[in-house]
Amino acid sequence: MRDEQRRRARVLLTELEAKVRALGAGPGETDVRTAVAALGVALDLGPEELMRACPVCGATGMRAATRCGTCWSRLTPPSAEPG
Repeated sequence: MRDEQRRRARVLLTELEAKVRALGAGPGETDVRTAVAALGVALDLGPEELMRACPVCGATGMRAATRCGTCWSRLTPPSAEPG
């Protein structure tokens, strides 16, 4: 699965989890929550990538990038702490 597909799948899974939480307690709620959790495990999306904005053009890209994917400006290495 490509990075963009992973990002979209994470967004959809997060939206699905929020909708299930909004349903509240009721018959079958535990089964639905279990199924959604199992879907997340089965997709094996991994952790969300750390992102940052380019200081030149403002485009969002991977935090570890050394060049902006939009304007190709050289980016300074990120600090040790996530920003």
